[in-house]
Amino acid sequence: MAKKDIVIYPAIFDPEPESHAINVTFPDVPEAITYGRNETDAAFYANEVLGLALVDRKRKLPKATPINEIPLKDGQYVVMIAVDLKEAKKTIC
Repeated sequence: MAKKDIVIYPAIFDPEPESHAINVTFPDVPEAITYGRNETDAAFYANEVLGLALVDRKRKLPKATPINEIPLKDGQYVVMIAVDLKEAKKTIC
């Protein structure tokens, strides 16, 4: 059974060849931008920034774009990020 406070959005992971860092953006939540030193870091910070961005929104949550409709550049890939909005609210209150 799914929790109603958990939402899932696709994130675009964009590795930097020189620094090995991974930039992360969300097509459906453009204000949510972060990066990590590796994939684990990037996923952790992506969860954090997505939660904060969605909790801070004053309007309805956007619908997640299907993965097959997300345009990617060379080297980019999609990672689905789940966030518990109830938990995210606790971090800013």
